[in-house]
Formats: sequence, structure tokens, C-alpha cells
Amino acid sequence: MHCVTQTARFDALIGDVDFSALSARFGQFCPFEAMGVVRAEIRHGNALAYLLDPKRPHGFAAAMLEAFLTAVTSADTASLLVQADGRDVQISREWQNIDLLIILPNSRMIVTVELKIDASQGHDQLSRYRKVVEAQWPLTDGWQHKFVFLTKREEAARDNWVGLRLGPVIAEFERALSKFGSAPASDFVRQYIDMLRRHHVGDSASKERARKLYAEHGEALAYLMQHRPDPIRNLFNALKTAAVEIAAAASTATMSVVEDAHTASILRFAIKEWDQIPGFLDGERWTNSKRMILIEMKLEDSGLGAYAYIGPSSAKSRTTFVTSLLAKNAITRQAAQAKGWAKLAELELFHPNDPLQFDLDDAIASVTADFCAFVARVHRDFDTALVARATPMSASDTTERKAGS
Repeated sequence: MHCVTQTARFDALIGDVDFSALSARFGQFCPFEAMGVVRAEIRHGNALAYLLDPKRPHGFAAAMLEAFLTAVTSADTASLLVQADGRDVQISREWQNIDLLIILPNSRMIVTVELKIDASQGHDQLSRYRKVVEAQWPLTDGWQHKFVFLTKREEAARDNWVGLRLGPVIAEFERALSKFGSAPASDFVRQYIDMLRRHHVGDSASKERARKLYAEHGEALAYLMQHRPDPIRNLFNALKTAAVEIAAAASTATMSVVEDAHTASILRFAIKEWDQIPGFLDGERWTNSKRMILIEMKLEDSGLGAYAYIGPSSAKSRTTFVTSLLAKNAITRQAAQAKGWAKLAELELFHPNDPLQFDLDDAIASVTADFCAFVARVHRDFDTALVARATPMSASDTTERKAGS
């Protein structure tokens, strides 16, 4: 009986013309991959907002806006909207934490867009956004609303939002691009679309090649997937194992750093002294500690990042905290205005040029040192403001907390 060796299987895979074609497809320079845009929703939102704004110097005028509105409504409706509003349209980013707002003042229409790349919608996120938008632009004043949930995969949107996948949007962008081949941002859009197809949407030719390769070389491909290296994940897991030591290293004579609730890709820490600040333990819909502010180390695409977040809460103390932090210039106005989770500070901890080639021990030492410095900076920038503006709890507040604990 003839037995095919593993080496022969790999030789056959590498020699396959479809494999060569796919390798060429994915082995090209992409500025969006270089800048870490691939899975960063905020950066995708920035790119979309720029392209949709007719006032930006991209050279497309309102063509990309019309293309997007065509995907949302229809070609005829989109054309009428653009004719009525033209350069009067307003594109807003992260207003009240909403990813994208398209304000068409002459048509009296608001298009609200929530963008999800890899994440899923929050349990009440879309309904909260609807209430905020309809309160600002009431139906009773003649405003019309389109609520669009934009994703790369099929996911039923809550609260009667219209589900829209990236595929149809890309198709409309390509139609618009064909009419503006020499626009200043044409190459930018081509590369952006190409990146979306490679990582999120796919294209029929590449999918067909992949199907053929799996049909003919399934065993070799399965072996490769089973043994693929993931040094960044290994680094994160080593840091997770050392979380107690990291907390101890970050602590000082005046600041005790403790662990909070970790997840598969997030290490969470807290500054213990802040627990004594009245109202600080009134956080909601986050970890069981109910801490208002946590410091996180996150596993991300090809690296690790450090962040300080304030979570959602209906307590007055949350407004007090962010107001004080803003007054001390410790956070941005955008963070202060956010009603749910808000990023207060961030630092890139580790992002090697080659994510497959780095020394694990050196990386652990470097990340730990940088994370400790980040925690110290957050404490230095936030501590005085948090303590100064905190007001003692009333007897009734104390009673309610004890009853709820």
C-alpha cells in the first residue's frame, strides 16, 4: 500500500497554483494592516466618517455618501437626499458614544450607524442610542430616523435597527470608485476595500480557491492550523499567570494595586485606596466589584495595550468624577461626555515588528515595567481629582449600599 508522507503533502500544497495565488493575495503591503486598523472599530469609523463627508478633500465630493446611503436605503432615495443636502450634510463621530451620525438637515433625516467588526451589540446598547437620538432630533419636530447596525457578519439587530453587512457597502463604494479613478483618495479607498475583503468580507475568487485547497490538501492545512505559533498569546498567558506579581510590582507605599476580574484576553487591576472614595463602588454592568474605574491590560492584534476605563453607572458620583478629571485636564472632553464605558487613558505596551520573533523573558520584563509606569501615571493624574471632588455619602446612601450588598 502506498503511503503519502507529510512532506509530500506539504510539497503538493506549496506547488498548487491556487496556493500561490492566495499567498500573493495576502502577502502584499497594506497601510491599514501596518497601522493596526484591521480590527480597530474606532479607526474604521474614522475612515468611514472621512470618506462620507463631502467637505473633505478626498476628491469624491458626495459620491461616497451617496454610495453608503444607497446601501442603507435605495439608489433613488440616496440621490434625492444628496441633492437636497449636498455639502450641508454633517458627519459626526462618537457623539454620545454613537459610532457615526449622518445629519441631513434639509431632508430632516438622521442616519445613526453602529459599527461592529468583531464585537457584538450590547444587551441594551441600540435602544439607548435610539432614545438619545430621538430626544435630540424628535419625530414631533419632523425628523426622520434611520438606525443602521453595520457588521461584517449576519447578526439580528435589537430594537428594530436595520441590519446592514459590510459587503453591500463595499460593493457600492466600488461602483462610486469606478467613476473617480483619479481622485486624490482613490488609492486609499482601493486599499481599504482590499483590506476589508481580505480580512472581513472575502471575495468569490479567494473563497473558491480556499475551498479547492481544503478539498485537495485538507490534511496538510489542518496540521498547519494545529501547530501555528501564537507568541503574543503565550506572552499574555504568562503575564496572566504572573498577575499577582504584576499588581505587587505596580504598588507603592501610597498606592495598593490589586487584581479585579480577568477575562480570556483582558487583565483587570484596581487601585485599592479608591474603594474608600464615596460613590466609587457604584459602578454598573461591569465587574462584581462595582468599581467605577479599572486599569486593563488587553491582548490585541499583534500586541498588548494598557487602558484605564470608567464604566457605566446611574449614580451621580460618576458625573462628579468625570467632571473633576476634565477640570484637571486629566481626560478628554469626549471621554467626559460618554455615558457608558469611556476610555480615560491608554498606552501601547508591546507591538513587535515581527510578532513571531521576540524574546519572551525580555517581553515580560518590558511589559511589566511599562504597565507599572502606566498605573503610576493614572494614579498621579487621577488621584487628586477623584478624592477632591468626592462628597461624603448621606446616611440613606450608606443604608442603600448595605442593603444591596
